[in-house]
Amino acid sequence: MNADWDRVKELVERRKREAEERRIFSKAASIAWRLGEAVGIRGGTEYRFRRGGLSIYFKRAGWSIREVIIWFKNVKVFHSVSPDIYVYRPDVEGWIELIDGIYHNEVVPIIEREKVENFRKEVEEIRRKWGIRVEEVMK
Repeated sequence: MNADWDRVKELVERRKREAEERRIFSKAASIAWRLGEAVGIRGGTEYRFRRGGLSIYFKRAGWSIREVIIWFKNVKVFHSVSPDIYVYRPDVEGWIELIDGIYHNEVVPIIEREKVENFRKEVEEIRRKWGIRVEEVMK
């Protein structure tokens, strides 16, 4: 009986590592934060993203509490209060691919645009302070 329980714990740890390697938490949080709606909650903000059968809830409270809950077709497939993972259901088909697709096709382009805009702002600041133009930097 003890050996069976040890095997279960080993499988759970393997699933947690897999979720971390797939970056489920950060992808889902980015999707909800950038594409969802913000709702004020006591002590923070909850970002909600819904599309078809997928629902992502990302809560930010204070400086350190961050929670992600993902539902797919009425099944809780992921739940984490960073850094701890409480639910991860890779056996429910379709949700991981959907998260990956939304992240790569919709969130990554936003992040890339923000990086370019931030770079331009930084270069403009340098121009104002030091007289260095963007053209000189981007040669």
